Amino acid sequence: MSFLSDLGIWAPILTVTGIYALLALGLQVQVGQAGLRNFGHVASMLLGAYTMAILNSEGVPLVLSMLAALAVAMLAAALVAIPTLRLRGDFLAIVTIALAEIVRILARTDVEAIVGRPLTNGPSGLSDRTFRSEVIKPILDWGRDNGWDFDRSLPLLVIVWTAVLVVGLGLWALSRTPWGRVVRAVREDEDAVRALGKNAFLCKVQAMAIGAACAALAGCFFVANQVQFSPASFEPIVTFSAFTIIILGGLGSFRGAVAGAFVLQVLLERTRYIETGFTGEQEAALRYIVVGLVLMALVAFRPQGIFGKREELVLGD
Repeated sequence: MSFLSDLGIWAPILTVTGIYALLALGLQVQVGQAGLRNFGHVASMLLGAYTMAILNSEGVPLVLSMLAALAVAMLAAALVAIPTLRLRGDFLAIVTIALAEIVRILARTDVEAIVGRPLTNGPSGLSDRTFRSEVIKPILDWGRDNGWDFDRSLPLLVIVWTAVLVVGLGLWALSRTPWGRVVRAVREDEDAVRALGKNAFLCKVQAMAIGAACAALAGCFFVANQVQFSPASFEPIVTFSAFTIIILGGLGSFRGAVAGAFVLQVLLERTRYIETGFTGEQEAALRYIVVGLVLMALVAFRPQGIFGKREELVLGD
């Protein structure tokens, strides 16, 4: 089983790739399928992460805490969508990014004054090892008992990518149902959908909720991978990274969201080891400059992305 030990070198990187793939799959439902410019997607990831960690600390079983995390994110997305989805285009983008920052600031300042006790621990964030102790450790123990000494990062890698496969196939199948066709029609011409007697607004709310559930699941796995996290982990750059992924992979393509996550992480990791002579902060900036140049080249020579279609590029306002 030596190949498992070798794979352990890549396991942390591939795990992060899978988490971002889940986040991008949710955004693909909202942007690529429904045409909703949600620039506050990271808020759903934050809600998922904090809900799971808080419930775990209260002794709620892990599975129930993860299901609750998805439910909270979906409910929050639906409640936010009801007033905001009446906006179009850039106005929706501005409002959603503002709402995401409000959620992050609330987590950073804590809500002790509202609920009577600290929940989010302010800027220091939370620490949650429940997933590692209840899922990963038993798998590692079982492996050792059977003579398989694989890297401790490997179980989470398998779990995350199993989730990516299940969610990706589920969303792909959903996109081929009558509901999926209506959602894509809403993206192209919402007025025409209404003229046919379909509830376009309800479809958009549902798309927001489904995308939020994917982001919340990504948040749960983020907690399992990081253990220690804080509101600083959920800044707007996370949403912009997800947008980069779906642009790289292709709007409207779920396999493109997964491929885009691979491309982004490979670019970020490979440029980490380039000898430049710059300071650490300058090298970090250089990595994103490289990603930006690759994105510019892709937009210039293949604007539809890796697996996208040219007809998916036009989003109706």
